[in-house]
Amino acid sequence: MFTVQKGCRSHAVEGAQIAALEYLQPALRQIASAQVRQAQLSDQLKSLQSALETKQTGVLALGPDGKVQEMNAIASDMVQAGDGLSLRAGRLQIWDVEAQRVCDFACASMQAVGIQSSPGVQILASRPSSLPPFLITVCAPMPERSDDRAPNSGFLVMIEDPSAGLAVGIAQLRSAYGFTKAEARVAVLICNGQTASEIALAAHVGLATVRTQIQKIMQKMGVRRQVDVARILSRYL
Repeated sequence: MFTVQKGCRSHAVEGAQIAALEYLQPALRQIASAQVRQAQLSDQLKSLQSALETKQTGVLALGPDGKVQEMNAIASDMVQAGDGLSLRAGRLQIWDVEAQRVCDFACASMQAVGIQSSPGVQILASRPSSLPPFLITVCAPMPERSDDRAPNSGFLVMIEDPSAGLAVGIAQLRSAYGFTKAEARVAVLICNGQTASEIALAAHVGLATVRTQIQKIMQKMGVRRQVDVARILSRYL
């Protein structure tokens, strides 16, 4: 219900003013409903952020236009790291071209068929560092009621980083053996059982480059075999 208050010195509400208010009433109701919905989504996002912070999951709230409206601290750190995720003109950019295409298609499909009736979409996004890919989930905010369709409420993007626990290990490797950042990442992948060819393919670099990095790793560690690299470095990871 909407009410109109006038000062005690004001004249009585005229018929034209009443007619104008009656004309604007549907629009005012829509504005009020949108504000309530926005407040509900904000509360949902805060609750979701709190839950996901404990799981080291980044969460971003995207508006219907695809622009990022909010993100938690973990998502902000992921973007600032520049390892496959960035922001451009307010939009999330994924370095993996195919992952970006799937993400854009998922958002467009949700808008087309009704966002609340669309299931979430999970995407694996490779990274220029060749660390394990991000797991990106695109979904709609949960409705407050089963009949609440919220056709233009936007999207939630949740990002999990399988290598999040390796950050300390990489720092320790660089400190202990004097590895470069690239060498430390290659060393981690060796410990994960990846071959030189697999590392080169994931990092989009030449096989010769990776083999050179492996040679330097072994020289700095004083070993001659990759299996010894994995055995010794496993204590750091």
